[in-house]
Amino acid sequence: MLAVNVTKLLRETPDGPDAALRVCSETTWPISHSALERSGDELMAVDGDRIAGVFTIRDAVRDERTNEVRLVLEPAPHWEWVIGQQAPVNMRPKTVRVVAAVFVDQLRERQPSLADAKQGWRLQVAPDGRSATVYGPSARLVVTGLGAGRAELTLNEESS
Repeated sequence: MLAVNVTKLLRETPDGPDAALRVCSETTWPISHSALERSGDELMAVDGDRIAGVFTIRDAVRDERTNEVRLVLEPAPHWEWVIGQQAPVNMRPKTVRVVAAVFVDQLRERQPSLADAKQGWRLQVAPDGRSATVYGPSARLVVTGLGAGRAELTLNEESS
């Protein structure tokens, strides 16, 4: 995995859910041939010390005149959970950095377990198994019961 510092670039770009993807796709990056070959499968966009996005690198086009690379990226949904978390690398003062495999493995170990239930319900379990978050098909969730090791949730359709 490669990491790029998008801190300044994001400050100059209108906000939006795809801002990090747009910035990373529209910018040329000083990536060496060896770094691209060795670690050019995924790209982490780092804003300050936080992860702004992680993308799959589909292709890389090198400008032979400047030796900089324009990346063809696509979203990496399996990394969405990491957005906003502490970046595993310090990007200051670097523009591009290789993320060591040990750091990528540590991130993967922290990935919450996610189970999609039927009818729009999802359960996300923390990696240590000590907490969980339930997502319902609507914002109108109500806790209707608590018991030994269980919680009951229902949709309150009467709420506005």
